[in-house]
Amino acid sequence: NPVAYSNSDPEVGYCQGMNYICSTLLSVLGNEEEAFLGFFSILEDKNWRLCFLKNTPKIQSLIKIIKEKLAEKVP
Repeated sequence: NPVAYSNSDPEVGYCQGMNYICSTLLSVLGNEEEAFLGFFSILEDKNWRLCFLKNTPKIQSLIKIIKEKLAEKVP
């Protein structure tokens, strides 16, 4: 549940798009507790919480990597 996560990480809070991740996890895992633990792990252990912070630093770093890879392949 993204709202439960937002209570544990007030810096991130609830952001649009979290519900898609949670609903996918819930449909695959079929258990709300496991879905929450999976969501928490993705955001905390894999550091994807940075996707939901102001200025989306994780997404910006991924875009930079994609641009670099494309520049190598398509100069």
